[in-house]
Amino acid sequence: MTSDEFLSHARNPAVLGELKQLLGLPEIVEALHEVEETLCRMDHRIDLLSEAIFRLTEAQARTDQKVERLTVKVEELTEAQVRTEATLERFMEKTERFIEKTERFMVKTDRSIAELQAGQARTEATLDRFMIKTEATHERFEKNFVAIEKNFVAIRKELGALSETAGLDVEEIVSAELPEWLRRHYEITVELQCPFFLGDEELDGFGEGLGPNGTVTILAEAKNRVRTREVEAFCSKAERVRAVVPGTVFPVLIARALYPDAKKRADELGLTVVSTSALRR
Repeated sequence: MTSDEFLSHARNPAVLGELKQLLGLPEIVEALHEVEETLCRMDHRIDLLSEAIFRLTEAQARTDQKVERLTVKVEELTEAQVRTEATLERFMEKTERFIEKTERFMVKTDRSIAELQAGQARTEATLDRFMIKTEATHERFEKNFVAIEKNFVAIRKELGALSETAGLDVEEIVSAELPEWLRRHYEITVELQCPFFLGDEELDGFGEGLGPNGTVTILAEAKNRVRTREVEAFCSKAERVRAVVPGTVFPVLIARALYPDAKKRADELGLTVVSTSALRR
């Protein structure tokens, strides 16, 4: 029989009672009571020890779990460190290649700068030669320009003379052919004075005539080319003359060349415009 079995058997009340009856000795009974109390205290201590061992076991289990998680973390950190070192190594390799490329580029750049400086020197020399030639050309141009300007002045004088001659031709047409045209188309009989000055106004033709409705004053203006601005200018002149001449005023604008937009504007203003070729019809 083991000690635990003996103690368990000894604690049995029936066994204790039989021992008391068999022995019948007070000292033995008291000793048995002490043994029983001792056994009770031992049971309590064993229970406390079991509880403590259980708590220690749970704590150990939690500690094992923490150690396990910590181990996993350490492994993860180790793997991350390995990856970091590999990445750093690749970065260092790329950096070294970049430095090599940069050094080669700097060498090429230095050569390019030297070539550009040489080219700049050649450009400056070429520019100096160009400026010298330009100054010489400019001097020749100024001389030629003075000559051209003199020729231009002479040409303007010749054109002015031609314009005056052409104007005289038109004025002769006004005095010779306009009265007959007025008689044929408007039944107006008139003798024109060419040219005529009425105050500050100069007219190519002016005269008082007789028409179907009575006395009428003819105002005539002759132009080689009639554009819109000539139509509007003559219309303004006719209005100024109307302000100082009594009775009916009949303005006629004669043109060797009549622009379509001028004819349209004359119709809008109610102004009679006739070409020199139409005067004969």
